[in-house]
Amino acid sequence: MRVKLTVLVASALFIVTSAQRASAESRWSTTTGGTFDWNTSGNWQGTFPPGATDDVRITNDLGSAQLITNMGSSVGVNVTNAINFLAISNGLGSASVTVQQGGGLFRSTFGIQIGKNATLILTTNSLIGTNSSLTFDLRPGGGSAGTLILSNASPTSGFSTFLNGGGSISAVNAGTIAFTPVNNQLVSLNYGQVTAFTNNANGTVVMSGSGTGGFIGNFGANNRAFVNSGSIFVQGGTFRVDSRDAFSRGGFQNTSTGFIQVNNNATLELRRTTNSWLNGATVTNQGTVFMNGGSMVLADLDQSGNFIKTNNARVVANTGTFEGTGTLDGSLNGLSGSLLAPGLGFGTLNVGGSVSLLSNSALSVELGSLAGQNDLLAVGSNLTLSVGSILDLSGGAIGNVYTVATAFAVSGVFSMVTPNYTVTYDPTDIRVQFVPEPSTLMLAAAGLLGLLTLRRRNS
Repeated sequence: MRVKLTVLVASALFIVTSAQRASAESRWSTTTGGTFDWNTSGNWQGTFPPGATDDVRITNDLGSAQLITNMGSSVGVNVTNAINFLAISNGLGSASVTVQQGGGLFRSTFGIQIGKNATLILTTNSLIGTNSSLTFDLRPGGGSAGTLILSNASPTSGFSTFLNGGGSISAVNAGTIAFTPVNNQLVSLNYGQVTAFTNNANGTVVMSGSGTGGFIGNFGANNRAFVNSGSIFVQGGTFRVDSRDAFSRGGFQNTSTGFIQVNNNATLELRRTTNSWLNGATVTNQGTVFMNGGSMVLADLDQSGNFIKTNNARVVANTGTFEGTGTLDGSLNGLSGSLLAPGLGFGTLNVGGSVSLLSNSALSVELGSLAGQNDLLAVGSNLTLSVGSILDLSGGAIGNVYTVATAFAVSGVFSMVTPNYTVTYDPTDIRVQFVPEPSTLMLAAAGLLGLLTLRRRNS
């Protein structure tokens, strides 16, 4: 039996750990740059081909970039479809090392560790971890962070990468996970057999491409929430979080350090069973959600995990900042300390359901110099303003009337409004005007009179 092993590589600190297990080792020996085949014996020291009992280490110090293709390829002699553990890094060098899956199912029994300057590209089904033995370790490092890319090789089929912690181990991302599905296919990281999936403060998730990428749970009772404390960038396609929990867990939390950006023509989709929406933990935003022209969709599943519908009655509880332009197909509940800021250089934030602003929650709106030039909150259902709610206004010109909110029905009033503005509450909209203090008007008039006098003297 081999005890836990720790390897320190100078100041780069690349650490390889594993649970106790019997294993051999296959080490990548090629140090020159270029493109190489996983299934070529001359590239390896130790066991070849790497097999189910082998720890595979691709950890050389490289001066030039390497691309290693056909990992787990279904074509050729001495094909590797299963290994014991995979570690990839270029800890001291500055060049990248990339390992790309071939055409066959790939399994790493005890998991993966992706370090500095390293990328693993998965292109078809794969299994990471078995039962209670799972290492999912993507290392931080800014632009050189360990990176996992999921991109379907076939334009006619998607795939899933399964993380298996036996329901007793959590999975944490501190590197970069990128989904790049093509041709409207679904590419997913299935976290149903871990206690929770956390994108921590160092972690980044990027969604691009023309399909759907996301974190999917196994249907049942053991799934937990997806927790974001890092950054999520939805740049294209649909990014889905679907816990598939039939009972009262699952859901999504964006913590105080979490940042989410949803770009134009991109969608963030949060799916839960109806029972989980009603009885599980509330979907929360404590950090920042920046709608950069995209859509955020809240959807119901039935007890078998099948899609029912987009549901505007489902709620995001906001204690952070929800801002920008685009559409929320759902409802928003602004709790104490929250900020709702529609617009991006004057623009509209559409909310298909209802919006409630509770005590000490704020709506922030920017006004332009022209009538109709302003940010707008457009609510499909009810807009409710509680005692203690705040309206924060900036800009505007004398004489202009600005509609800052519309709704099916408006109830309540703001308790605090930025000075020098008047607010008119109608049954279906809220309008404001900029009214400077009399002293400001007198100063402006005096300045105008002085200018006229100076012109007359010069004429």
